[in-house]
Amino acid sequence: MRYRRLQEPLRLIALSDSAFKAQDYDGLVMRGCVIVLAEAAVDRDDSHKPWTTGITVRLHLLDWYSRKHTRVVRSTFAAELLSLLDAVNQGNVIKIALDELHLGTRTAKQLLSQPVQAGIPLDAGVDARSVFDSLTAEVVRTPNDKQLLLHAKAMRELLEDGQIDRLFWFDTEDMLPNGLTKGSVDREPLLRVAAEGEWAISYDAPVWKTLRKDEGQE
Repeated sequence: MRYRRLQEPLRLIALSDSAFKAQDYDGLVMRGCVIVLAEAAVDRDDSHKPWTTGITVRLHLLDWYSRKHTRVVRSTFAAELLSLLDAVNQGNVIKIALDELHLGTRTAKQLLSQPVQAGIPLDAGVDARSVFDSLTAEVVRTPNDKQLLLHAKAMRELLEDGQIDRLFWFDTEDMLPNGLTKGSVDREPLLRVAAEGEWAISYDAPVWKTLRKDEGQE
């Protein structure tokens, strides 16, 4: 694994993917996560510049996993949404560690009083457009499985509070955790991330939204 010096500003990104296969008597539901610290593309005024097709992102690979779902899921939407929440929780743990390195240790009272956006921002990425659209709609859409509404609103609350700064949609072909959940997917992009610290976005340009209450939608 190779770690090159990155240029600030930096963003922590939790990428999530899930593989759902319905069967008559049994089913295999895998979830994968890749968490990276990446160079942010910015304009001259330091505002976020969207990543586009053909760009190569320089990054550090910090964490990853490939596991079965711990909850029963009955659809691709459920698998992707629950996998995204798991990835975000893992990303928050790493963000807390990085914030302590950058800002120093804090008491519980200081942590509660400091701005949510302090330190390196945490983003989340998913390749399920239905999940992205549902979470970023003006009103969170009620899934067919109504029990999932609580999970969708929990994710929406993280976005509005700024604990997740931006939610990305990435083309399936560019989603790194795909290689952790599907046996037929080429592992070359994952190997390149580890060996070279580079992530090539080759297909449809990513779409992102921020829903922080202090900024509104982008």
